[in-house]
Amino acid sequence: MCGRYVLGPATDNYWVDLRGFLDTLGIRYNVAPTSTVGILRHGSDGREPAAVRWGLIPSWAKDAKIAYSTINARSESVAEKPAFRAAFKRRRCMVFADGYYEWTGPKGDKQPHFIRFADGEPMLFFGLWETWRGPKDEPLDEPLETCTIITTSSNERLAEIHDRMPCLVRCDSDDIDLWLDPEFEDADHLKTLLVPSEEEFATTAVNRYVNKVGNEGEQCLEPAE
Repeated sequence: MCGRYVLGPATDNYWVDLRGFLDTLGIRYNVAPTSTVGILRHGSDGREPAAVRWGLIPSWAKDAKIAYSTINARSESVAEKPAFRAAFKRRRCMVFADGYYEWTGPKGDKQPHFIRFADGEPMLFFGLWETWRGPKDEPLDEPLETCTIITTSSNERLAEIHDRMPCLVRCDSDDIDLWLDPEFEDADHLKTLLVPSEEEFATTAVNRYVNKVGNEGEQCLEPAE
């Protein structure tokens, strides 16, 4: 799964034309589920950034509790699973990130690892977004936009840390616009994009400070002692 990641300087430096938007999110070293995250999606004038909540709430959901179980969608079933299939057809997105965390070790003594591209460039996770207007008998005053991050089996190297990884690409990938295009409906072709990345990655065991959701700052990325 992907349950924590970094939205940091690499993303900010790459997306110069989106810096105003990214400034509203801030540099964050411990992005956690149900927090506000930045996505790239298809808009009326092409690509558009948006701030949404992490944890997809389907339009038919009776309450928001489902979001805790929908922070990730498995690539193998995302097109068919009721919570995701409508968004998979028309509301696909990319999620901005510098890299992500995974943990090894026994419960109570988990060691976090930060995983990024070896050259330090930012990445984009494949995702889906959705609009939730609240339960029918008690609609929200303002619709809530949410998202999920799609995962796949890890590549051979990263499998040493965790058996799943986010579906991801570089920020200049030709696959981005195809994924975002709501008019492209070939599900089988879209699934071919959701495969383990064979890019070169750097992995670093980092400070257990990041284990606590509320902790923030560069200290999260300090190498483990």
